[in-house]
Amino acid sequence: MRIVLLMFGIAALALLAAGCKHSSSKSSTTNLLTNGGFETDQKGWSGINGGVVARDATHVSAGSWAQKLTTPGSEPNEGNYSPPTPVASAASGQRWTAQIEIYSVAGGEKVALYIQELNAAENFLTTSGTTVNLVAGWQTIKYTRTLTNASTSRVSLAVRTFETAQAVAVWIDEAKLNQRP
Repeated sequence: MRIVLLMFGIAALALLAAGCKHSSSKSSTTNLLTNGGFETDQKGWSGINGGVVARDATHVSAGSWAQKLTTPGSEPNEGNYSPPTPVASAASGQRWTAQIEIYSVAGGEKVALYIQELNAAENFLTTSGTTVNLVAGWQTIKYTRTLTNASTSRVSLAVRTFETAQAVAVWIDEAKLNQRP
């Protein structure tokens, strides 16, 4: 009986150790956006196609600040984008994940989260992403893709209105851009 319990205990410890190893490998990715929580500033972030970005404390997911994105509704694809992250090893075939927390006051906006591939001169090469119909309050949007362009040397993330012109005001916080193993 003691031998069975001892063997059971050893097996349980082995499973626990295997689980710990798995957890630590997930947390080994590093956010390559140096200030995705906008706590310091929003240096490098830009509006695109009429989108306006501002550091704001009205709705915050974590910390004291978030980024407010306002679009005028003049055309589709208004929004923002992060600074191109210089990654010397960015190459076709690598997997990347973009993730944000986004807040909508009433919900109903249709937005897209994109991963953008850029070359060394910061020219856009390829963009792809996922679309979401926002609900009121905070929600997480996450998108993973494999880079496809052989000239890619930098990546960035973008949040834009999708398909139709929409005047929106949303808050973005905890923006992350990670290379996945």
